[in-house]
Order: sequence, then C-alpha cells, then structure tokens
Amino acid sequence: MEDDNISRFNSNWRLYQEIKKSGHSKWGFTIYRCTYASDEDWEKMMDKMKAGVEEPSDNPLSHFPRLLSNTLTYTVVEDSALEGAGREEIFKRFGAWVDSEPWKIEQPSECAGTSARYDICIWIDEASLKSILNEPENYIAPEPGTWTKEEEDLVGWVYALRYYKKPLPGAEREWMRITFFDLMTRWYILLRTDGWHHEYRQHPDIAVG
Repeated sequence: MEDDNISRFNSNWRLYQEIKKSGHSKWGFTIYRCTYASDEDWEKMMDKMKAGVEEPSDNPLSHFPRLLSNTLTYTVVEDSALEGAGREEIFKRFGAWVDSEPWKIEQPSECAGTSARYDICIWIDEASLKSILNEPENYIAPEPGTWTKEEEDLVGWVYALRYYKKPLPGAEREWMRITFFDLMTRWYILLRTDGWHHEYRQHPDIAVG
C-alpha cells in the first residue's frame, strides 16, 4: 500500500494547489442518484464515499490539508424521475445546470468557472450502487485488460460524464465508467482539463486512474 499512499499524497497535493490557486470555495463532483430501491443502501454508499476521504490536517503537507476538507461539497441530485436514467437525461440536466453559470453563485466573485466541478458529473444507478457496496474495503483494481472475471466483479464503479455546450464529434466518448476508489479526490484531479482523454476507457471497460 506504500505506492498507493504516495500516489494519493501526490494527487491530494496537486488538488490542494489547484483549489488554493483558483480561490474556489466549493469543489467536488455533482452526483445524480438514479436508483431509489433502497434509501438505506444509498446512505451506506455515501458513508463509504465519505470514509474514503482522509481526516483533514492543518499541515498543508499532510495527505489531506484542511483547506480541501473545508471546501469539499457533496452535491447530490435526488429526483425519483431519475430512476434508471441514462446518459442523455443526465447530460441534459447537468448541462442545464452548467449553462446557468453556477460558479457565479457558488464561488467568490473574482473566480472563474474553470473546474472539474463544472465539466464533469457522476451518476449512480442500481448496478453501480451494488458494485460499490460489494467492493471489499480499500480494494485496488488491476490495470484494464489484465482482469479476471472474479476481479472485475469486485470493482466498485460509477458513471462519469463530461459536458460540452456544443457536443464534439465522437460525443459517445464523453462518458465512461470509472472506479469508485478515491472518487472525490484523486479522480477529481485526474479528470480535469485534458486528463479526461488520457484516462478515457471505452465501455464496457472501467477506467482505474
């Protein structure tokens, strides 16, 4: 786990520098809830997500500086009409929110809207939820292409979608499945700007970061 700890420190440090430079007072993906079979299971998943974020420290050289903890926002969109919703509906909803320029309300007035928060969202359906709850604690997925069926069944994953106001050619490449592990921290820094294209894996593969 030493290499993983180093990787986690590096991504958290990069995230700390980005949040400090941007001056943003909120960061974190918007999450669309697309399954309503069990509120209890959903809360278990959210607890698991929050447990994956390290305890904050006042030392900026720590794994998780307090600046990150104080500004991390868990934005969950809950609407029973989203039951079983797919990428087209999520694209429509997230796009409408981004087009409203929410950073003008969420962030200090001098801050621009350049952030993974306003480019990428997450959606979780029943299959995704079950994969997360069934994933062993601190499970690290192998590299794609090397998995056995048993290993793939252990991976918790979510859907990630990248929004463009004017869809680009090959727009089907603007969504993918990514691992649940370190979702709100490491993936947030990995997917910003051109990182999406570097990490992209075509469905049904799962990007591991």
